[in-house]
Amino acid sequence: MIGITAMQNPVARFTWGGSTAIWKWILDKWDVRDYLPYYLSDDYVITHFVHREGRAIDFVPESLVLTLEDVGIKEAFNWAVRQLWYVRVYGFRGGFLLYAVSYTLYAITLPIGAALSIINPCFVALGLLPFIIGIVKDHVRISGIRSLGEFYGVNITRNYSTLLALASVINVYFSWFAIIKTMFTESITWRGRAFTVMDAVKLMKERPLK
Repeated sequence: MIGITAMQNPVARFTWGGSTAIWKWILDKWDVRDYLPYYLSDDYVITHFVHREGRAIDFVPESLVLTLEDVGIKEAFNWAVRQLWYVRVYGFRGGFLLYAVSYTLYAITLPIGAALSIINPCFVALGLLPFIIGIVKDHVRISGIRSLGEFYGVNITRNYSTLLALASVINVYFSWFAIIKTMFTESITWRGRAFTVMDAVKLMKERPLK
């Protein structure tokens, strides 16, 4: 859901893993393949050269890949931290700082509204408003994904769509905690190997992006 939110903004868009389609001539012109072994995020490298070429990144919802994976909260949290770690280490035009600030403001809205309700009960409604808007927006997005085809409709039922939209409230705090955790995470494990921030920086210095 964080990724889909980012894709709504043309400035924040990035090439998204296996759902990416790119002209071969861009890969050849900038020798993109030569850079990939030196970066843990191929998304970052390809996004960089697409921008370097002066091209925009389009978001095509029909190309979304529905991932059906049986994982628990812990595995999902670790996955989120690893993805955010890439954003933090590689920059993505200040994307990590933007996520941190926006989700912090989002997360403290309700507690502040609840505290101020002592003065005026209306503050609770104001604190709830961003979450209500978030639920509606997520329901619209999920319904849009449902309508992409029979496969999506079967796996994302109407009731499930509603539950996912309501879960966006929990997702705000899930994402916020993942961001906080990422701020203090110095290494990640990928494919059975540990990589530190210094490892990533060292690799980048060996083949800096032009």
